[in-house]
Amino acid sequence: DPTFADPQGDGGPAHTTPPTGAVVVFTRAPSNGKWRQQAIIKPLNPWANYSSDDPPRVFGGSLSLSADGSTLVVGSAGDGSTVAGIHGSSRVGAEWTPWWAEAGAVHVFGRSGETWSEQAYIKRASPHAQDLFGASVAVSADGRLLVVGAPQTDTYAGSVHLFHRDEAGEWRAGVEFRGSNTETG
Repeated sequence: DPTFADPQGDGGPAHTTPPTGAVVVFTRAPSNGKWRQQAIIKPLNPWANYSSDDPPRVFGGSLSLSADGSTLVVGSAGDGSTVAGIHGSSRVGAEWTPWWAEAGAVHVFGRSGETWSEQAYIKRASPHAQDLFGASVAVSADGRLLVVGAPQTDTYAGSVHLFHRDEAGEWRAGVEFRGSNTETG
């Protein structure tokens, strides 16, 4: 089940919300090979990316789909919401703040039949402005392991974060990797 991103977003009806990006999911019928649109997925908190007008940094700037097509991970490197850690939804009462501009986030969606729902909203445990957490994402074939890149952690030194889904289906933080040479340049 391939997907493609529309990082420009459409800004909502009459531009009442900021441009946040979107992911459009298409499926291909096995009987005739024709493609059809299955879903348009947008973040539940449209203000999370308000600080960013750079398309690769908004919701959908990076994404990964599990091999069975049931887990979709969407990067939102421009997210500037005021929460940290792992949450069940991006509707956690967060608001945007300039001090966390482009700290970044990752949204995990699960598919049941033809319905997609948000399963997790993940941010660094200690986010900082311009980390760009979620600039790159990869999910394992079975949808249980997640790798997230944050290229500007520690002033451009970068970091890679590993997460895993436990037996109860909850996402847990794993290891954070940083290079041995963390000097900028």
